[in-house]
Amino acid sequence: MNNFYKISEAIKYIDENLNDKLTVESIAEQFAFSPYYFHRLFISIVGKYYDSICSC
Repeated sequence: MNNFYKISEAIKYIDENLNDKLTVESIAEQFAFSPYYFHRLFISIVGKYYDSICSC
């Protein structure tokens, strides 16, 4: 699974769990990334911080 696909799936996961208290750590864990790497990868692909698309 490539990183673009994983970030796409992470966005779907965030969207499906908007009512839950999500953290960068919990999202990263779901997709087998370290929180640091997930944060950097998300910004490089999406162009925004992950918390700008949810109320994390």
